[in-house]
Amino acid sequence: MSDDSKTLDALRREIDTIDDSIHDLLMQRAEVVERVGAAKRGGATAFVRPGREAQVLRRILGRHQGRFPTASVVHIWREIFAALTALQGPFSVAVHQPEAGPDYRRLARAHFGAATPITSLTHAGHVVAAVSDGSASVGVLALPDETDDAPWWRYLISDRPDRARIVARLPAVIHADPHQDDLGALVIACVAFEDTGGDHSYLDFQSQEQISRVRFQTALSDHDLVPIFYTAWRDEEHPIAWHHLVGLPGHWDENDDAIQRLAAEFEPRIDRVHALGGYPAPVDLADEADDDNDDDGKGKGKGKGKGKGKGKGKGKGKGSAAQ
Repeated sequence: MSDDSKTLDALRREIDTIDDSIHDLLMQRAEVVERVGAAKRGGATAFVRPGREAQVLRRILGRHQGRFPTASVVHIWREIFAALTALQGPFSVAVHQPEAGPDYRRLARAHFGAATPITSLTHAGHVVAAVSDGSASVGVLALPDETDDAPWWRYLISDRPDRARIVARLPAVIHADPHQDDLGALVIACVAFEDTGGDHSYLDFQSQEQISRVRFQTALSDHDLVPIFYTAWRDEEHPIAWHHLVGLPGHWDENDDAIQRLAAEFEPRIDRVHALGGYPAPVDLADEADDDNDDDGKGKGKGKGKGKGKGKGKGKGKGSAAQ
């Protein structure tokens, strides 16, 4: 046997040892997750933790080095999340998939894993209903659109503590990939919107009178709130006719002091405010592509989420204008 053959055999044995170690750690992680699931079944803690998953991915991508593609790292961890979530209890996804619309099912499959049951529904209200009644664990719906005259987010307006909320955004990681399109979606679930330190929030402000976009954005600015999204919708069937959906960087709910002051001081009057949830800001690897290529092949990923905000306070952060 030549020296080259001996070297190759040694390297293959090393790879086999590494593969065994990876497999051992996966089995060990599954055992720990099963214990976590048992602990959750003793209380009211939800199996679905988009905020926790975002924090794990940020940490993993922040320490990643070498030539192994970050996109593959994300895919591997998404599959791990999906498989181990299913170990804790039944898990399924309902996707709003209009017959002639973009392929939101593809986004859902990439995020929730190859083995997760996914059901496509043609009406957004049916997705919210499926999540609310427990027949689906999470729902996937299109990003809010300023031109939508029948927005799906109106179904989230509720005072029920167990209501469905926005909890994540797809894709959760934006790659430096020219083939990745701009399709985005939101995820809803009947769980809390967790504060990860880098989030975007949605709030619904209700008024009986119409308020212009300029007037509303000026009022937000006067209270040091910088919107990243705004749209208004008129509900003809209820006394409080106007709903103003506002996206803000940071983690906000209707009880935060700045939101309460805005509602109390606004003219014309804001009658009610509902927090509709939000999502961990996506990790944008596209901005880091040049840095990754300039580090002598080390490719250390920074894995930072955009739009950090400050949670409470001005919440300006580093957020882009995108949802």
